[in-house]
Amino acid sequence: MILPVALLAAMGLSTVAIDLPAETEPEATTRVVDSCNAALGAQRCEAALPNGNGTTLLAVVRMQGAVLDVQLFQQDAAHTELEQRSIEFSEADTATDRYIAAGLMVAALTAAQPESSSSEPEQEPEHGLGPKPELERQQEPEPELGATPQLEPEPNAIASQTEASSAPPIHVGLDAALQLGQGLHISHPRWGGMLGLWWMAHSPRIGVSGMANYLVASDQVQLTWISGSFGLVTRLTEWNSAVNAMVSAEAMMQRASAAAERDGARESASLLRWGGRLGARVGLDLGSMVQPWIGLDTTLLSPAFKVSLGGEQVGAAASLRFGVVLGVTILPFSQTKTTELFE
Repeated sequence: MILPVALLAAMGLSTVAIDLPAETEPEATTRVVDSCNAALGAQRCEAALPNGNGTTLLAVVRMQGAVLDVQLFQQDAAHTELEQRSIEFSEADTATDRYIAAGLMVAALTAAQPESSSSEPEQEPEHGLGPKPELERQQEPEPELGATPQLEPEPNAIASQTEASSAPPIHVGLDAALQLGQGLHISHPRWGGMLGLWWMAHSPRIGVSGMANYLVASDQVQLTWISGSFGLVTRLTEWNSAVNAMVSAEAMMQRASAAAERDGARESASLLRWGGRLGARVGLDLGSMVQPWIGLDTTLLSPAFKVSLGGEQVGAAASLRFGVVLGVTILPFSQTKTTELFE
């Protein structure tokens, strides 16, 4: 590789050594170098060597989570930093796409550097005549035959810096679930369904959530619970994790109703309750828009109440109640800024 690099340097073309972390697989290193050379149209990129390379530039490539950082240095005594760029990938981008993007970014920064000019040989003065006057060059010399022209990377092959510096991504999910909880009696639990909606920022992973549910229980008395809540939600795991854990804390309002048939007449009563709801759940990211999860639902509502029929108490509901929730999350509005690598 030393001879081609020397020839390119003599032609005034910038060459670059790409420094990747020591634990990077050889195949990944090769993919980054090949991507860089494909964009520049010549063998101007190579992997950095421990004892240094004979290149004019050094590119330090590092991946911090989903963010790619590239620093470009001049290979001189001062080791001057010339450029620094960062791009953010989406969770859908594969490792192969990220290595290709790294090579393209290095190629873009290399192509943007001014070509190095070879020094002109000094004119030796002729004996007795003094130094020969320099003549102003009227036109640039014609390129040598066989020289590889310097190709600018295509705009659609380079990650857009405007995309990378735009607003951070947002995450919105719609929840649909079945609930099973404590009723007036252990043998007659309450059950029903829930719909919820949540929004969270990408970082920090905190946002707002809202929920509405409808639960029923039937024994001697037909009971219904209609609830609504609104509050805060946070995700405990990273966005690219296959297992997601979320916790929500919400203020809650509930309308509890009881109805029964007695002596051929239907009697009913209702009660408005206030309090809070705490939910915790664990789900799986299957790589699709639908993510299943299971959770635990805890409510603390006041007042507690008792249900009596004909003067006889048939059950009671304490302020603190627990339930199990089994649901799915649909992510039709989830927006993660994706770095466009190709058309």
